[in-house]
Amino acid sequence: MSKCQSEAVIALQAAIIGYDTDRTATSLRELRHAVANARAAGVNVAAVLEAAVTVLCTEEELRRIADAA
Repeated sequence: MSKCQSEAVIALQAAIIGYDTDRTATSLRELRHAVANARAAGVNVAAVLEAAVTVLCTEEELRRIADAA
């Protein structure tokens, strides 16, 4: 992974946590910006999001998400 990709992953993870903590229009814009930058850097955004959701959600929340899918 290149330095650019590593930095994009870190920024994306920070934006995910920021949005999870403070679900505002501003944090959503920051998350969208981080996603766009990560994609431009060639990062597998889905994998980063999946890992973040797994860490941030409780088992019960993960079950509800799976049941809703």
